[in-house]
Amino acid sequence: MQPYFKLHGSSQWETSESTSMLVIGSAKVAAINRLAVLRWYWEQFLYYLSLQDTRLVVIGYGFADDHNKAILDPAAKGLLRMFVVHPQGRGILVRQSGAMISPPEPLRDDISSLGESTRPLSSTSLDDELERNLLYRVITP
Repeated sequence: MQPYFKLHGSSQWETSESTSMLVIGSAKVAAINRLAVLRWYWEQFLYYLSLQDTRLVVIGYGFADDHNKAILDPAAKGLLRMFVVHPQGRGILVRQSGAMISPPEPLRDDISSLGESTRPLSSTSLDDELERNLLYRVITP
């Protein structure tokens, strides 16, 4: 079984009071803790990241949130390998230091790689069989 968690960028969600909900910005952790469904998703995500030989596919995530520790700690323990789908590929794993003239520092080079795709997910799904097969090899063992 391959669990799937969509933690960011979700839209058309509603609270139990039928009001629209969108979790963005710097208050994500507070929103996650406040809403039961997001708290459950987060707990499940942490659980699966703590298992040995976890394969994580990250699609379109910029690694700019404060709670990246959830991914980085298991990576440091050698528990997970990651496949990145992003226009920058694994290059997105670079922390931009505040100063414009400073070179970027590696965020983590110790995250074992399952590969990367720099192609748009839409073209991978629709017409790029080679890239789609690369992604499927990671998702389906």
